[in-house]
Order: sequence, then C-alpha cells, then structure tokens
Amino acid sequence: MIKTGLRFILNSSILLGFFAFAFTFGLHHNWQEKVTFSAAVFFSVIGIYNFHRLYKFKNNQLTESLKIWVELNLLAVQLLCFFGLLLSSCLFLLLLNFDLQHLVLLSACLLISLIYIILKWREFPFLKAFLVALVWTIVLVILPNLMQAKLEIGNLTSMLFFYALTIPSDARDIKMDHKKMKTLPQLIGKKWSYRIAILLLNLFVLLQSFSIETKFTLVLFNTFWFSFIQYLESKHNIRIELVDSILFIFGLAFFTMN
Repeated sequence: MIKTGLRFILNSSILLGFFAFAFTFGLHHNWQEKVTFSAAVFFSVIGIYNFHRLYKFKNNQLTESLKIWVELNLLAVQLLCFFGLLLSSCLFLLLLNFDLQHLVLLSACLLISLIYIILKWREFPFLKAFLVALVWTIVLVILPNLMQAKLEIGNLTSMLFFYALTIPSDARDIKMDHKKMKTLPQLIGKKWSYRIAILLLNLFVLLQSFSIETKFTLVLFNTFWFSFIQYLESKHNIRIELVDSILFIFGLAFFTMN
C-alpha cells in the first residue's frame, strides 16, 4: 500500500509540484501573496505534467512501466490534469488581477508548456532543455518579482539553476531522445554533462546573496548530490525526483535569508 501510494505521488508529479511550491515559497517568503502564488505553481505543475503524460500515453511514447501505470490510473491522471489546470488558472487570474502584461507573460509560458510536446518543439536541436529552463525561470522567478515591482537583471541567473536540473533527465533519456535533439549529454557525454550541471548549480549559488556559510554548504551539497545521482544513473537505478528535490533544498536556503 505504501509503495503504491509513493509511486502514485511520484508518477503523478504531485511530489514535483510540492518541490516547486517549496522553492517558490522560500524564494518569495517576504511577499504577502507567497502562499497563493506558490499554490498556483503547485497546481500548474500537476496539471501540465499530467497533460504531457496523457499526450504521450495516447501517442505510445511512454516507457512500458509508465504506460502500464497510466492505464491503471487513467481516470486519476485525467482528473489531476483537469483540476490542476483549472485551479492554477483561477489562482493566477486572482493574483494577476487581469493585468495585461502579466497575463501575456503567463499565457506565453502556458502555451509553450502545453504545445511544445504536441508540435515537437522539444525535438528541435538544443531547444528542449532551454525551453524547460526558460518557462520555470519566468513562472517561478521573473513573474512574481515583476508583480512585486522588484525585477532585476540578476533574476536571469536562475536559468543556470533550472538548466542544470534538466541535465540528469537528458542523460537518462540519451538513448530515447532522437539524435537530432542534440541534448548536452548527446553532444559531450554523460560524464561531462554532470560536471557542467554541478558547475552551473554552484555558479548560481555564488551569484546569490546567501551567507558565506550557506554558499559553502550548498556548493558541497550540489557536488555530492549530483555525483551521487550520476552514480545511480550509471546503475540504471534513478528516479528523477532525486534531482527535483534540490528545489526543496534551495527553497529552504532562500527562506533563511532576510
């Protein structure tokens, strides 16, 4: 029962949604609307990722084990997709108060998230990881800072963070992804891709306003954690949620800042 429940939380992206909530809440912990916005992010992750799951299921693009899981939980996945998109849309509309600039930015991200898999944009050379990192940066960092009137050019450094988080999944999918996608692991191999991921994460840390102690701790953690994930991936024993957990860790780090 516990194993079944855990697998459901993992495969349905509920855990990813929670990690995204924690990151957003921690990063914007001084903002009055942090809970509502983080909840909107939580539901949007669940809605969009289950939409991807359903589309891939319909087009027979899932791994065999995930395909069987979706077949057994099809109604639940459909409900999570529908209510995730519905609730996130309601919360975002409430927060944005129909501000045209904010709505256009959010709508563009939603459109990219939903159709990049349908139009196979993810198969364009170099585009897959960039689009994922761009959308996460805009929704979790740029949009809320824009709403708080404290947008800075330094917010774009978050692209380093989110791009680094895409690398382990690309390494895992290196044999499944078409060669024309030219993901980083396809171009330079898994070993060097993980090294670049660690470099990007640690560069992101050094560019933030953390204390020296926090920066040192996060650099050590990033290096150890991604090395550990690389080891598990080499043994074909990895759940991508191990990578996503870094969202939670950084959310805690941001929360401790003044």
